[in-house]
Amino acid sequence: MELDVPGTLVRLLFVRAAWDLDGPPDLEPPSPRPPTGTSTRPDSAGLEAAWSTLWRAAARGEHTSNAPPWQAVLGMDGLDMPALREWSNATRQRINTEVLGQGRPPRRTILASRSLSGKDAGLSSIVIIPVDGPYAARVAPHRLVVSETTFADDSMWAGALAAGE
Repeated sequence: MELDVPGTLVRLLFVRAAWDLDGPPDLEPPSPRPPTGTSTRPDSAGLEAAWSTLWRAAARGEHTSNAPPWQAVLGMDGLDMPALREWSNATRQRINTEVLGQGRPPRRTILASRSLSGKDAGLSSIVIIPVDGPYAARVAPHRLVVSETTFADDSMWAGALAAGE
């Protein structure tokens, strides 16, 4: 079972906040809200649609050498890259430490139970993202994207598994 906090999704959440983009209606803003520094939204048509397309592909784990990286599609004009890197790295490290419990034996129990129940539900990949509140989406037959809140809460986790079966 793969448990992951993909950098591409975290960086796309930063872009969403920095450029004040609408995301899918059920996807809350990133949490904590990133300090976006000097980022400003470029005056480009189609940013919302391009971001949504990139989000769906990255959530499904579609990383092929033929797919252009998000920077090539959205551009980097208007993004405070040091702020993006700082928030992305700190957020991924926090989730790996606090949610996945790297280096802390007491959290091994939740990891083992989530891996086992996820495997029983036909999953091979669980992706954890930093958004407010509950969120769960079965983005591919064997891949589930969840918020930190959903991953950590037993009843929300059970509901996420049941909804995707």
